[in-house]
Amino acid sequence: DGTRRALMHLVPGETMTPSSRSASPWFGRFRAALAIPGAHWVDTFEVTTGPTALSTNGMLSLSLFSSATAPCTELTITFGPGNNPRLSTSYGFVGYNDVIAAGRQLTIDTATGQLGTGSGQLWTPSYGSLIYSPGPRLFEIDPSEPLQAILTHTTGGSMSVEVAGKRRYRTS
Repeated sequence: DGTRRALMHLVPGETMTPSSRSASPWFGRFRAALAIPGAHWVDTFEVTTGPTALSTNGMLSLSLFSSATAPCTELTITFGPGNNPRLSTSYGFVGYNDVIAAGRQLTIDTATGQLGTGSGQLWTPSYGSLIYSPGPRLFEIDPSEPLQAILTHTTGGSMSVEVAGKRRYRTS
């Protein structure tokens, strides 16, 4: 719907006090200069690839991030049951060097680094098994690079992966 969200602050010396003069065309309105420190707009709602079952070396399309104009870093990666999953792009990779047992999921919040259990059975994922490169970010999608990711794992069959997140846009 074209809705965007930006975190901003007033430029020094500006106020947000509306005009109280009833004869003023600015009555009940205000005009102020705002600065966006992060210099990015962010979608209000997340987009998602949806859970996709892939065999090892399977390709996950990230084309839903194509309209972004800045690297997307507020992502949630969800792996279904399987062994040693790794999701790789031309930027780098994020993975989990351990087993995600049947009936479980692993979620990785790339903005905070928190691990979760998704909608599967509750369990305690090990932060020691989390792998990523190059850092310091866990994972990002840069819309100027190929919008695809490769899932590798040692499960033997297929494994589910999903990428969800907010697209980012440059302000200029």
